[in-house]
Amino acid sequence: MVQHNSILDGTYRFGVNEYKLIYFFVSLVDSRKSQNENGYSITVKQFREVFDVDEDNNAIYDQLRTAVKNIIRTPVAINKGINKRGNPIIEEIAWAGSITYEQGNGEFDSYISMKFSREIEPYLFNLQCRFTSVVLEHIARLNTSFSMRLYLWLKERSMSGKHKNIEIDIEWMKERAELQNKYERFSHFKLRIIDPSVERINNNTDLNITYTLNKDGKSYKSITFKLNSKSVSGKLKRERLPRRPKVKSGSDAEGKWARECISVLAKHQKEIAKDGDWLDVADIKRLISCHKIIGNTFQVNAWEKYSKRRSADKNKSTNNGVDSLIKSKEEFHYNENGIKIDEDGIPLFED
Repeated sequence: MVQHNSILDGTYRFGVNEYKLIYFFVSLVDSRKSQNENGYSITVKQFREVFDVDEDNNAIYDQLRTAVKNIIRTPVAINKGINKRGNPIIEEIAWAGSITYEQGNGEFDSYISMKFSREIEPYLFNLQCRFTSVVLEHIARLNTSFSMRLYLWLKERSMSGKHKNIEIDIEWMKERAELQNKYERFSHFKLRIIDPSVERINNNTDLNITYTLNKDGKSYKSITFKLNSKSVSGKLKRERLPRRPKVKSGSDAEGKWARECISVLAKHQKEIAKDGDWLDVADIKRLISCHKIIGNTFQVNAWEKYSKRRSADKNKSTNNGVDSLIKSKEEFHYNENGIKIDEDGIPLFED
């Protein structure tokens, strides 16, 4: 996936599905050539496979149709410089020139097509310099808007291979993500936006990040991200979860599906535990949800307590985003999934 750095640093805000869809479209572009005459198409099946979506075709199609409509209504604002009076010159550019969507049936898959606008073509096609290239697979593993933007900003600034300490102004990030009027208290911004984004990037991409906060007087001014590329080629990828069946809540079929999901997640936890890794936040939520379906309150309570303890520990950690849950008791046991737990049934991290 290749795009000009002016787009990466532009001001725009999408929901998660809009980001996923626009980045998927961008990944189809050959940045060395001109735009395809008929634009680019993505089927529901392709979207499900790339982003590991568990919903049925109609639900995904409806979400994509809504997302592409939002994309065509939301421009990207690009800073073109400063005028003689010292004010910024902003150009707003539409992503899409036209969109087409068609719902399929048993014979063919539903699809969404988009042709990029003429104004945005110079930022995506025939690129010669000032562009950033990333692997869509890493973006696909992120599940929040800000984590996607932060990952791309860090990749942009690290492309030369020389920048391992990257300082980014806090207000700059909030402005680019259109969060200026939110999280006025920095502690809230850190807790709800920065820390979860760093965790997601560390768990799901080729970057490993820690950070330090920089003050200007009494206020936090910027964040210095220290990052190192890591090899993910040998990282175990979780088996795809079975699709949720179209059945009534509380039915035997739903219970069977939940147990199958638990089996996949438990197996994955055992495999990655050998390397000291743990399920990411999204999979922990899936595990809790599935245990609720089958009525296993012990496991629900254990994983919910673990999530709270993990979150609390991260807030205290001096490593800012690095897992550091400490085993608080000498005695521990193993639960039915082979995971270490303390006497309260809470899963334990080990240093």
